[in-house]
Formats: sequence, structure tokens, C-alpha cells
Amino acid sequence: MADYVLYLHGVTERGDKYHEKLHEAIQKEYGEDLRPISVHLSRAIGAQIVYRIYETTIKNFGDVNKINSTEDRLHLITHSWGSIILMDILFADRWEDKEVADRDRERVKTIRSFLFGMGDHPDKGIRLASIATMGSPFAIFRLLYAVGPDEKTDAGSSTRNRHDISKNIRRFFKYRQEHSVQPLRWINFVHPGDPIAYPLQSSVSAMLGETQQSSVQFNDLLVHGDNDLEGKAVEGLVSAFRDTPFSLAAAPFAHLTYWQPSAIVVTNIANTIRAAHASLASV
Repeated sequence: MADYVLYLHGVTERGDKYHEKLHEAIQKEYGEDLRPISVHLSRAIGAQIVYRIYETTIKNFGDVNKINSTEDRLHLITHSWGSIILMDILFADRWEDKEVADRDRERVKTIRSFLFGMGDHPDKGIRLASIATMGSPFAIFRLLYAVGPDEKTDAGSSTRNRHDISKNIRRFFKYRQEHSVQPLRWINFVHPGDPIAYPLQSSVSAMLGETQQSSVQFNDLLVHGDNDLEGKAVEGLVSAFRDTPFSLAAAPFAHLTYWQPSAIVVTNIANTIRAAHASLASV
């Protein structure tokens, strides 16, 4: 039995140890072994990103047939555009298009095959137990389909952007429901001074449609500076410029504050992992 925590940063992070301070705090709060996996994207783009995630998947999991799909669990912690990148690779239709290079299409197919409920053999792979998104513009996916998940056009069919993830993400959650997997726990952290962050509950619910909404236990949480000195400094900077023409000057600091181990982030992630651990163990 193993709990893996996959970290994926946004475009502003440059170092490959960006996750260590936060993981150490979560590990201490959780009290049991958590296996960290970090993907360092640096300035990688397009196919390079696919390769980085593919390489990380193979390195940490090896053969999908060796994963214990009943006992092993995966927890995702993504920041900023990292959440968009990961959801796009896991669920977007566009990776199945013939215009995509065969090598990249196969790599994406392999990445998806490691997740229980995905790929040609959805009964294999690791079970996704929780998601924590931080400063995420995930709501952008709502703009990528022309009609809602339960609606039709006048011609009787949905017209969707190939970047849309709604079809595949609903299929993923439907499979989980049919195989008695407990609802996915998803927490979304929003700093009030972060212009990129957005509450996601309504967006996720709209994307899943009425039949799949019960598949997710969602919680939007506000992040603010607490006893951490750096967190207080960021909070003070944001407050100083709030409601002024210079408010955007503090935005980059607010956007990066999630990686500082504030009590609200650490405690809620640890509690979410703990609850997911207990619920999947009871299946």
C-alpha cells in the first residue's frame, strides 16, 4: 500500500526543488509515509512537457501491471497553469487527433493508462484519491465547449473544441462510479490577491453534468498569511496595494504564496489525503 503525491508547478517556477518545503510540512502533518513525485517543467513547451510527464510516470511506476489498483493511491497537487497542463494531457480530445505526432500520441496514451479508469484497460493503474489545485485558472475549460455537457445544438449534436476535457473527464468519473470508487476529494486554494486563481466548484459541476456531480467532493478555500513570516509579508504587501492602481504589483507574490507551508494549505491537504486514504481502504 502506497500513497504517491504528484506535484506539478506553473510557468513561474524555475527550480526543481520547488515542492520540498510544502511536502515536508504536509508529511509532518499527515504523520505517515507519502512518496513525493515532482515534475519540473522549467521552460519546456508542447511535446517537451508531454515527455517530462511521460518520463516521470515511467520512472516512478514502471509497469502498469505492477501497480496495485486496489491499495495504491495518487494525490495531485498542482499550481497555476500546471493544473491546466495536467488536465489537458489526461483528458483533452486533441491528443487523439491524427495531426498529433505518433510518438506524442503514444506517450499521452501511456500516461493515461497509468490512471485507474483511463486507457484501453481502465481496470488497471493507480487510483486517483485527491486533487489540490492552487492558484488555478481551471475555469478556462468552461470556455472550451460551445454547449454544456448535457445540452445539444440545434443539429442534435454537441460542438466542442478539441482542447475540451469534459467528455473524457465525465467518462473517467462514470467508470469510477460504476466500480464503486469513493467520490474524489478536490480542494481548490484561492488567494484573494491572486488574479489568476478562481473558485472552481461551479465550473467543475457544470463540466461533469448532473449525473456525475456526486463523483466529486469539492471545496474552495481562501488562503491568507498566518503565522509564517513570509506569508505575513505577502499578505501585508497585498493589503497595502489593494484597491489602488498598483494592486497588480502584488499579484506575483500572492500567486506564489501557495508553496509556502501556510497552516490552511498544509492542514487541509493532509486532512484530505487522510480522508481519501480511509475511504478507499474501506472499498
